[in-house]
Amino acid sequence: MKGINKTLSEELKERFSGNRKIERFLKLDPDNYEERQNLALEVSSDILYVHSKEDLPYIAISLAKLERNLTDIQPYQRDHVCHSLLTFLLGYYMILKLDLQRSLFDFLFQWKLTALLHDIGYSLEIIDRISNEFFRMYEEDILQRKYDFNSSQTRLLTKYLNLYTIEGRQKRNTLDLINNRLRRWQIPLDVKDVFTRMLGSRKFDDKLRRTDHGVVSSILVMKAIDEKYRIMNPDQISDPNDPWSFSNMTEQITNVCSAIFIHNLEANSLVWNFTENPLATLLKISDALQCWGRPSAKEPKGDSPEDYDVSFQDGKFAFYAKKDRVKSLKTKIENTIHFPIVIEDLL
Repeated sequence: MKGINKTLSEELKERFSGNRKIERFLKLDPDNYEERQNLALEVSSDILYVHSKEDLPYIAISLAKLERNLTDIQPYQRDHVCHSLLTFLLGYYMILKLDLQRSLFDFLFQWKLTALLHDIGYSLEIIDRISNEFFRMYEEDILQRKYDFNSSQTRLLTKYLNLYTIEGRQKRNTLDLINNRLRRWQIPLDVKDVFTRMLGSRKFDDKLRRTDHGVVSSILVMKAIDEKYRIMNPDQISDPNDPWSFSNMTEQITNVCSAIFIHNLEANSLVWNFTENPLATLLKISDALQCWGRPSAKEPKGDSPEDYDVSFQDGKFAFYAKKDRVKSLKTKIENTIHFPIVIEDLL
């Protein structure tokens, strides 16, 4: 086995022949944390610029910088800047092997936005986690009373839910759009209920008693892109030759934000069916498997890329991991169906 970074570099070299930054990024030692993040942001910007959405890289960069500033508070928080780029590259490898860019209209464009922007709201989850822990200790240890969690950051998001609409036309709302798209994907999730529960700290799944970065990210992405469509296409005209065609917003961007909304939620009712929702399934798998080179409190340097690898054999995507990771990785994607994947020990 070569190690996953080397394999991805070799497999994707021809696709990014004019961008040597990706090859350099994949070779950088995890110890070079700041350099890796800076290079990851540069590469992500280059990738997003291709589709004539000039302001999208600024959204990603600005929000990624917020996370980087939080390292002074939590030095070994899990990285999401390099992680997003690696998630994109891993998913891109699968897209090429499964030939998805030909079988699904503009799938690669949607994947770029989904993978590179899926964690941009993570800073709010970190902030909520810190403030929640402080006030829990203050109320329970000092005031000697039960603490009720209150997500102030999530409440602020409510002002971003309403989207641009021309006077006299239907009102548009982020949660409605995502809810309808999930129904099309045959995912029985009440999006408004999830958001309301998050506001009131009522559990949707085992982890939702806090701000969920997937929910947050989807709302921030939808609002930011909707604002650009308001400027670039104020009459909401649908023209297949226009990169800012309103049909792109209602279809492609809604797909992107719907996949991001659910990617971190955990519930038995959530099934990532590759046949019905390939974008959401690809994000779930790529995000779950991308666990190397990510510093954390337990692993300050993160797992080595030498402990992981990928291949594509007999029509199946094979992911190899060190033995003590295989079981947990399989658990993370156990609700994905109709996706040709096997997870095995790295020999």
